[in-house]
Amino acid sequence: MSTSEDLEITVLKGFFSSRSAVFRDLAITGFWPLTLVTNNSTTQPAHYHDLDSHAYIMDGKVVIEDVRRRTKYDLEPGDKAIIPAYTVHLETEASSRVTYIISIPEARSLKEFLPALRKKE
Repeated sequence: MSTSEDLEITVLKGFFSSRSAVFRDLAITGFWPLTLVTNNSTTQPAHYHDLDSHAYIMDGKVVIEDVRRRTKYDLEPGDKAIIPAYTVHLETEASSRVTYIISIPEARSLKEFLPALRKKE
């Protein structure tokens, strides 16, 4: 039986060439889409999500780092990153603007999914 520590980020370079191709992939996976636009000054700190997620890079360039493995992945438009639940990661070395379509297996708002945007209690 595998644990979250056995899983690592998978990057599929040049996975898609258009937004419609992303939506075809969403239809296959059954995942729900979220849109995230970041600026390099608002790059998120190291974090994890409690769901598997797929990140499609629509615009910009970014480096995603798997913190535990100390592995960095250079991502650009057309790339897809598959991030297993509970994998601690961070986005670094972002271009001035990065647009993602992030997909997850259940319907949630962006605030519910991204820990840095959750309201502190």
